[in-house]
Amino acid sequence: MKQIVETTDTGAIDNCLFRTDTRIVDKKVHSNPTARTDRQDRKSGIPHAMANHYPSWLAFCAKAQFFGLQKQDLNLLLQAGRMMHTQNGQQLFCEGECNDRIFVILDGQVKLGKSARRPKWLDMGPYGMINMSDDEEPVWNGYRLCTASNCLGGLPLTREACHSLTAVSIGECNLLVVETASLENLLQSQGRGHHAPRIMASLHQMLP
Repeated sequence: MKQIVETTDTGAIDNCLFRTDTRIVDKKVHSNPTARTDRQDRKSGIPHAMANHYPSWLAFCAKAQFFGLQKQDLNLLLQAGRMMHTQNGQQLFCEGECNDRIFVILDGQVKLGKSARRPKWLDMGPYGMINMSDDEEPVWNGYRLCTASNCLGGLPLTREACHSLTAVSIGECNLLVVETASLENLLQSQGRGHHAPRIMASLHQMLP
């Protein structure tokens, strides 16, 4: 991937994105009605699936860079990840499941905590009592609300092989889901395996 450098009128570097070609962009060209707008040009530097969530992704990038992630690190997260849209009450993971994915909240809220289900007994006569609580709403024994730019899960972040908490979306949410194995393999293939601890340490600071 090569770098596209956007310049101001004074020639100072204003922003950098990563694309498959190299092109110097002068903001003056955007005054031409036939030219692509600055917003369109910026969007072209990210995968199509992320285009609709570009403002949320920018907000995450700003916070991530504050905690030490570099632009090439963020680009790797995009390459290794996939977009996930959830409905209200959709479960991301539950206690006891394998903790092998990192969830980056781009927008929306996620409830994270301990949950239990009240038993709902049904008398089946000679067959005994059956617990019918599976379809009931979980009862939370304490939880916290996670918001945009928070990271959830991931063995390298939480140091837990299995989830100790349950995560459920509140309303609709958009998340970037990154398989930790895919990210590590991508780092190794690019000869940047030694950067993994630094990237994970930065993401760790974005846990709720």
